[in-house]
Amino acid sequence: MDDSGSITSVARFLTERLGTRRTILAVVIASAVVTYGGVSVFVALFLLVPMAAQIFRAANIPRR
Repeated sequence: MDDSGSITSVARFLTERLGTRRTILAVVIASAVVTYGGVSVFVALFLLVPMAAQIFRAANIPRR
C-alpha cells in the first residue's frame, strides 16, 4: 500500500479532515477502522506505521 500511494492519500485525507492538532486522534481512528475491519494486528502494524509517520510528519512531530 505504501508503494501504490494509498497510505499517503489516506494520511492526507485524515490530516485535511481532522487537522494537524488532532494527529493522535487520526491515528487512533485509522487503527480502529483497520482492526475492527477484520485485519489482524500483525498486518495492521505494517499498514499503520507508515501512515502514522506521514501524519506525524505533516504535524511536525518528531519520531522520538
